Amino acid sequence: MRPKVLLSKHARRGRNPKTGEQMILDARRVVTWSYSPRLKAAVNGAGKSPSKTTRG
Repeated sequence: MRPKVLLSKHARRGRNPKTGEQMILDARRVVTWSYSPRLKAAVNGAGKSPSKTTRG
């Protein structure tokens, strides 16, 4: 994993889930990550359909 880019997010309206209070979330910068194509293929099954899993 290696850092890819810094993205700027605009200020937006948000809500406190506990109290329901409306608020404005400040603008901020976030880091996104890039993953190798090999890792993506391994995680996504290289084109295979996802298998069903059972819990028990």
